Amino acid sequence: HFRRVGYAKTTVADIAQALGMSPANVYRFFDSKSAINNAICKRFMAECETAMRLAADGPGTPSERLRNLALTLHHFNKTAFTDAHRLHDMVAAAMEGPGWSSSSPMAAPSTPAMSS
Repeated sequence: HFRRVGYAKTTVADIAQALGMSPANVYRFFDSKSAINNAICKRFMAECETAMRLAADGPGTPSERLRNLALTLHHFNKTAFTDAHRLHDMVAAAMEGPGWSSSSPMAAPSTPAMSS
């Protein structure tokens, strides 16, 4: 539902209706709309990390792997934020919400290629 109408216009009731359940049932799994957004962002970042890890661990010289890693990240972001522009709204809302910091597990992938 976030992708269709955006984060700001989506309510927990909207999400519940789209899932065919009551808002109370949604609250059994998530404390708030922000918690749902954070879970979606966590999953998105895990998918990004997996794609980048595969690129970094792939064949080729270190410079070829670095180039492939950069291209993979570019393609991943282009797809997510251009083709599914509402996803940008969700990520922006998560970053503006309470508890977001540069030390957050969602702030930066923990791939070995990106460490040090």
